Amino acid sequence: MKTFFFLLVFITFTSINIFCQSKFKNGELKYSILNNMADNKSEIKCTSIFNNFVTISSHDSLINNNNKFGRTAIIIPKNMIFQFKDFKNKQIVSTQNASLVLKDSLNIIKWKIEKRTKKIGNLICKMATGKIYGRNYEVWYCPDIPISSGPWKFYGLPGLILEASELNGEHKFQFTSLKLNVESSSKIELPVIDKKVKIVNKKEFLKIVGIQIKNQNKPIISSSKDGETIIKSKTGNGLEIWD
Repeated sequence: MKTFFFLLVFITFTSINIFCQSKFKNGELKYSILNNMADNKSEIKCTSIFNNFVTISSHDSLINNNNKFGRTAIIIPKNMIFQFKDFKNKQIVSTQNASLVLKDSLNIIKWKIEKRTKKIGNLICKMATGKIYGRNYEVWYCPDIPISSGPWKFYGLPGLILEASELNGEHKFQFTSLKLNVESSSKIELPVIDKKVKIVNKKEFLKIVGIQIKNQNKPIISSSKDGETIIKSKTGNGLEIWD
């Protein structure tokens, strides 16, 4: 009787897993990156195309709110700025600037799954918190879509990440729309990289642009418990803060 029971549970679990995998093979996620820093108030409209093995996220257009001419929009050429996550080979390839592409390992993100839930569109999502590329985020993922990916460089949760907000309010990844089982998402490949663009690993990247990044960032001023003023510098490049 026990053997029959465990067999039934195994068959049910396997059937659910196969059903989920067959129901959600791939998709297209539209979102905006909202930058709310003092010197960069802008909105970047983006698209992530994903399946169980790879995800490519690309910038589609930039809406600048800090321009002296007012609110302006710029169309970004396809795959000019992209992040390509390859889960099979555990690596991520991403454009960093006009002349550099970074090829890095997909490191494990230490997520803490919280008890909070909310609805995004018609999907029930759960909250998790974690640190990625030097910034602390709360993210919302949908367990009903069992694809461990998301916008930009987010991944590593038991469901598709739809939204993310930096805890200090500087950056937000805001959900726009989601299409599942899109024909164009079945085959996703790394974009062709111009021969003039240099592909580097993380160590090479930091060596090339490390000094430039440090000079571009303003120091962070804070106070200790005894009232002493502490000045700390941070090295960052847009959304990323490098160690």
